[in-house]
Amino acid sequence: MMSSIRTRVLWIYGTILFLFLGASAAITPLYPLYHEQWHASLPMLQAAFAIYALTLLLALLCFGALSDHLAVVR
Repeated sequence: MMSSIRTRVLWIYGTILFLFLGASAAITPLYPLYHEQWHASLPMLQAAFAIYALTLLLALLCFGALSDHLAVVR
């Protein structure tokens, strides 16, 4: 019985991870729109997205443990 619960939780976490990864790539369809509105070149848009992704990664690495700490304090 315990393994079925663990399997179900694993599938839920896997689905959430898949949705988050899909959402993180959602900005790429906006490239043509940004190119049209801002007259930016494709390499400039790719650099902006790369900076965004790296900043997000660094923020999660630096502040991710903060949520664990706050959850323990409550």
